[in-house]
Amino acid sequence: MQAFVHDGITMYRLNDLIDPASGLDIRDAYDINNAGQIVAIAAHVNAPWGHAVLLTPIPEPAAIGLAAFAVHAIASRRRLQ
Repeated sequence: MQAFVHDGITMYRLNDLIDPASGLDIRDAYDINNAGQIVAIAAHVNAPWGHAVLLTPIPEPAAIGLAAFAVHAIASRRRLQ
């Protein structure tokens, strides 16, 4: 199973947005708050079980657009509810 976030235009796999060195596989995403934090289930790669994680975006000079997309994604999600 894969978890995605949508910015209104493009869908992004959450596994592509986390540090590969973490060794985590994001399996499911459940909610996103106004700070762009995502509540998800993750497991170590190839592990059969997972646990709850809180994914917090970290702005980097090359990823300022990612912060903007997170705000847009939150706003879009709020309108859909």
